Amino acid sequence: MAAAAASASASAAAGSGSGSGSAPLFTTAQLNDKTFYRSRSRADKSLFLEQKFYEKVQQGKGGMDAMGECNQWLGRDKVKQRVGTPHLDIPPGKIFLYRGNLCVNGLHPLPINGIGTDKLEDGTIVGNAIVVNGGYDDDVDLGRRLYYVGEGGEKSGNDQELSSRGNKALQQSYAHDLPVRVLRGYKAPSAFAPNWGFRYDGLYKITATYSTMGQKRNRVWMYVMESMEQGYTPPRNDLSLPGPELPPKVRSTAQNHASQRAKIQKGLAPVKKRDLQVLIPRKDGKGKYHNAKVSLIVLDTFAQLLGKLRALARRNNSPEALQWLAKVESAWGGGEGEGQGGGEGAGGGGGVDPHAALLRRHRVYPYQLQLKYPDGLMELIPITEGLADNIVDPYLPNHQTPTGLPARTPMTVAIVMDLPLAGWDPRADVSQGREALPVPCINTVDDELPPTTFTYIPECVAFTKMPDMVFEEVCCGCAPEGADEDPDKSRFVNRKGYRADDGSVRCLGCNLEAIDYSKFCAECSAKCPCDPNTCTNRHYSPGIQYRVAVRKTTDKGWELAAQEAIPSGQYVLEYVGEVVTHGDVQCRVQRNEHMGLLNYVLEMVTPDDNSDSWKYPCVDSLHMGNASRFINHSCRPNMDVKVVFRGSMANTVPVLGFFTNRDVAANEALTFSYGPHYEDMACRCGQPGCRGTITDVQEDQPMDGGNAPRLPPPIRRNNNARGAVMQDPPTSNSKGRRASGAVPPPQKKARTDRSPPAAAAAAAAPPPAAAAAAAAASGTASASAAAAAACACASGRATGA
Repeated sequence: MAAAAASASASAAAGSGSGSGSAPLFTTAQLNDKTFYRSRSRADKSLFLEQKFYEKVQQGKGGMDAMGECNQWLGRDKVKQRVGTPHLDIPPGKIFLYRGNLCVNGLHPLPINGIGTDKLEDGTIVGNAIVVNGGYDDDVDLGRRLYYVGEGGEKSGNDQELSSRGNKALQQSYAHDLPVRVLRGYKAPSAFAPNWGFRYDGLYKITATYSTMGQKRNRVWMYVMESMEQGYTPPRNDLSLPGPELPPKVRSTAQNHASQRAKIQKGLAPVKKRDLQVLIPRKDGKGKYHNAKVSLIVLDTFAQLLGKLRALARRNNSPEALQWLAKVESAWGGGEGEGQGGGEGAGGGGGVDPHAALLRRHRVYPYQLQLKYPDGLMELIPITEGLADNIVDPYLPNHQTPTGLPARTPMTVAIVMDLPLAGWDPRADVSQGREALPVPCINTVDDELPPTTFTYIPECVAFTKMPDMVFEEVCCGCAPEGADEDPDKSRFVNRKGYRADDGSVRCLGCNLEAIDYSKFCAECSAKCPCDPNTCTNRHYSPGIQYRVAVRKTTDKGWELAAQEAIPSGQYVLEYVGEVVTHGDVQCRVQRNEHMGLLNYVLEMVTPDDNSDSWKYPCVDSLHMGNASRFINHSCRPNMDVKVVFRGSMANTVPVLGFFTNRDVAANEALTFSYGPHYEDMACRCGQPGCRGTITDVQEDQPMDGGNAPRLPPPIRRNNNARGAVMQDPPTSNSKGRRASGAVPPPQKKARTDRSPPAAAAAAAAPPPAAAAAAAAASGTASASAAAAAACACASGRATGA
């Protein structure tokens, strides 16, 4: 009867959070009776272990000692750690005094670390619990939404690594769509922190993960989590204390916790916000812009940003801001929420503004990002609604210092309150006028326009903080063959220079041993001793080098087709998008799979240790890219992909370039091999010997010393200016170097603005073909150091599969 009474009492108290009543639930004899413990329900066992733990504390044991003695007493009955709901029935809102309590009750496996891990049956390490208890400045707590910083680097200021056990475990939880238990501690600088101890707040789902620059200027990994609990919200400003049923030492410790929490909470900002500069174009001749600011919570999305900009326009009340607002509301409607309401006919009685209606029809937001680069150049880029649900924070690297930043990493990002892409016609030029050679849209199949779900950019951009570079520069050199073995030492100039027969100084190259794969080219750079006007190893130029068009097919969606003949061995264009790390690639691929999106990540080689090294570039063109994202797969492709190094790794990151491997005829589709990770995806290339599935069984050969390929001499220079002219191809030898007496390439023209013209267009993403959609969840595809060419990351990257 006593046992039954204890069970009934315990069950009644199970949902109370910290117990109720003035007497202990279990007697001392029961607390030492393992048979009695085994007979209890899971809810009773939790209360049993809580009381047993607190009795140890009352006896003078510290939290760690109490945990050890409880676990020793449990023996084989030790509470299991598992993924998902706790093994014991513990309701959200339950508070425990010590971290040791959490371990004994199976809520968290570790008494110190913030991230708890567990192993799945297949051996995969995943996260099963986290503790939010301060220590990381970049944590943001909104109660049912949480912005959780990964482990490492907080005290040292070093970059966090995704490869650490805890960070990798949370990333795997995200990949496998597994929940994580969230526990908040009294030291958390959050209004949702408990007044004492550690509170179990239920299961959360990781909805996004990415790297960004933290407040200490180090690279941190962020995990966005949302509560899965129905009917429970973590209490705000909780001031409760334990009741009299708990031992005096427990109550005394809880009171100390409350005092510490009060000091932490004093002066605490409600929510960490980020002020973003907003530029409103002036028309009164008194300057270029009105300056304003909009405050963003780090979890705000691009859709929410539009709502905040509309509210800002009303507060600003300048004629320009109100005029912008009227145009927006004519097409998007009058709401201030997420900017999604209203159709083309929405708005006031003034009718729909045609410019705003054009943007709404093509799913382009009515504002732009202004990017400022280390070299002082500015770039304006529109934002498409494909980014609507993406968090803004990773795209806003406010005030990075220029020291050590690669050329395509923005120092600052601001919002321009102005409608982009006036007069855009995607049929005339998919590239928004941002390429020297227009990219027309050709569709003789139906009336469909190229999809407008991504922003066209002519060069890659890296929003995230770069990891440390592994070496300064790599170069194949431009000296004649065998120059490094010349016995005439008087020809050598310093360490890297060689004086050729014509008297010019050539470069001998450097650091080739740092590249452990073969498909690469390495240009001379400003650090080389050779003259840029006579150097034969500086042929890379941003932008598309030959006339191409985006063309609709009957069975492969959209494709990229040559509009003129292209000789073999020529550089055609770069794969453009957001430059990201291998860690970010994993997270983006998984996010795309969760959202049912195709993946547009291209990577050359995956390092054996999966480190975030920039000699292994990765480019994602899902939301920002160029015409290369329309290139389809072929079992007999006419192009290969090579990594192009352009000198100092401190100033630039390598690019992925497409090179013809045979002569390409005018109107022929441009193709490359998607690589070995598409075995289950049907191939529609129609080439003789088609393997039926997208796969590449060729093996790459390791690099042979210094015989790395050099960029072949170009037939046309782009220089990112309209009116590029044809020139006769210079004579070249079998190594692709310019022969003696060939005309040197023209110098690149300095640009003062990378922004598109007013009539530019937001470019288009290929619609998913049926086969591509079927394989959208195949994950990251990357070639190893011994794999062939370059590989597309994940499935259906283009629709010609």
